[in-house]
Formats: sequence, structure tokens, C-alpha cells
Amino acid sequence: MAIPVTNASAALGTGAAAAGSPGPAAVSAVRLAVDITAVTTRDELLLELGEVIRGQAAVRPVDSIAAALEHLKGAKRGQVLVIDTRDVADLRAAVDLARAQAPHAVLLVLAPAEGKRRAAAVVRDSGVLAVLPVPIHKGKTGAVLELAMARAVAKKSTARVQPACRAGVTVEAFRPQPVATQTGADPKRKWIVGGGVGLAVVALAAGAFWLLPTSVPPTLAAADNAPAKGAAVAPPAAVDTAIVKGKLDELLEKARLAMRERRYAEPNGDNALLYYRSAAVADITSAEARDGLLRVAVALASRFDEAVSRGRLDEAALALASFKSAAPHDSRIKPLELRLTTAQVSKRAEIARRMRSAH
Repeated sequence: MAIPVTNASAALGTGAAAAGSPGPAAVSAVRLAVDITAVTTRDELLLELGEVIRGQAAVRPVDSIAAALEHLKGAKRGQVLVIDTRDVADLRAAVDLARAQAPHAVLLVLAPAEGKRRAAAVVRDSGVLAVLPVPIHKGKTGAVLELAMARAVAKKSTARVQPACRAGVTVEAFRPQPVATQTGADPKRKWIVGGGVGLAVVALAAGAFWLLPTSVPPTLAAADNAPAKGAAVAPPAAVDTAIVKGKLDELLEKARLAMRERRYAEPNGDNALLYYRSAAVADITSAEARDGLLRVAVALASRFDEAVSRGRLDEAALALASFKSAAPHDSRIKPLELRLTTAQVSKRAEIARRMRSAH
């Protein structure tokens, strides 16, 4: 439930004005168009936020990043997401998850004064607007919050006029696609279009196969990490799908440690994916297990994207297989599979071209 912040004076001090905070008209617009979601369990922090914001927005406290994203998903106003480092086990993973699933939100991180420098290093180049100290003080913190709210309004307005096209790989919650109900749609036309796309992929695969010679020099095969001869697509990567038994708290503790050490899906038998999946089986109502699987999926999607971009297709196939294990119903799976297939076909065609040039 959103907690309205107590109204007070509408004007900030001269320090905020000098920092470039919006004027009265902008403040009025912000008040009507911004929500602040705070991942924190500390009442004193909410009170401090209220004193600084002074009626310009509503603050919604949540106890996990998963709960925050659930709210941000369908929000109609501009959104500011505030993350208290004292209430998240893995700050960078939480920030990456928020950036992936709520790109329209402006992110702020709050950290104790002694941990502020470390928090800033952790979230560097992640898109976080600022890392602010707690306890919160007026002045500079107020100016930064004003700036964050103004940016949230601007981002929401831009998204409505021209939705952003993100080329990066992200993870979204699975939502069943409604069946088309347009009366003018022609089923035969849909079948032809879908069949045409499928035939194009098959043709690319066949072309890559026939272009390749019957033998490939070992140096080229090793250098390019090409799929096996006669196959345009590498066989599915083997992923450990075992479940370990244990108490829920112990499994979650092992999962947290694996996340901190970035053991997302390896080594086999000792990784975050294994422990979060096992925790979800041990208690299907565990919100932390579900949240953990989402964060693992974000990390694996990032690995997949990097591996494909660098041509490491075996590594990409393994990351994709692990991604599907973490988020089996994610709507991005099919596009990622198509991207991997296309990259594999293109790589084989490039090997064939280089072989012909060598002769």
C-alpha cells in the first residue's frame, strides 16, 4: 500500500534550486506523476524520505526487489526505485534485475556512510543515478531526489511517445499471449508468413551445410569452435537439472553465497541455480527462491548476450540451457534460440567462405 508523504512547504531551499531542481510548475507535475518504491524494512528511512520529499510523491515500501518489480510492472506514473543496501543480499544483482525488468524506473541506492564508497563501486556503470548516504539529510539528497523524480517523469513521457527499442537481452515475467481476434486477419496469410520465416531459417541451415567442404582443417575448426559437421545447430547443451534435498533456510543460504561469488550456474552441484531451484521445490511459496531464480536468469541472459557477441557459441548454448532451467516459461526463450541458431549458421557460412578463399 502506498504511503502518502505528509505535505509541507512546496519549495526547496536555495541549495536545491542551485542544484537545478525543477521550479514550482515542475514540482506540481512531479507530484501528480511520480511514485517512489523503496526496498527497505526500516521505518526510520521511510520517515527520512518523507521529510525530504515533502509531499511531491507517494512512497511505497516493499521488502524485496521482487515485490518492487511486481509494482513497477504495471505502473502508469513515472517511477523512482530506491534500494537500501542493508536489505538486499546482492546489490548488483538487484540493480541488474531492476534495469532488465523496469527500464523506465530511475534507480537510487542508499547506503550507510561507511559503506557508500563500496556500494558505488558495486553499481558502477549499472545505470544507477546516484548512491546516497543514510541517514538521509536534506540539501544535496533532496536535490538528487528532485532530479530523480523529474527524470522519471521525462522517461515516462518519452516512453509513451516513442517506446524504446532495446537490443540487449532482458528477462521478463512470462505472460500468455492473447489469441488474435481481428476480424480481417487471414489464417492462410498467417500460415504463409510463419511458414516463410521457418523456410528461411531452414534454407540458411541447408546453405551452410552444402557450402562447407567434406573436411575442415583442424586449425580452422579449433579456432572457430564450429558445430559438428553436418549440423547447422549445435546439440542442446547439457545442464545439471538435479535437485538437492535440505532445509529451506540452508538451501537459501547456499544460494545467497553462490550469488555473491557469481557462481550462477557452475560448477555443477554447487551453484545458485541449483540451490534456488531446490529451495523452490522444498517450498513452492518461497518468495526468495522465486526472486533468486529471476536474478539468476538475468545474469545468465547477460552471459548469453556476451557469448554470442564474441562468437563463443558453445558457451552461449550452455548459458541459454541454464537460462531455460531458471525461467522455463519466459517469453524470450524462442527469440534467444533463434538468435543462437542464426549465429551458428552464420559462423559455418563464414568458415566455408574462408576455406574457399584459402584455396
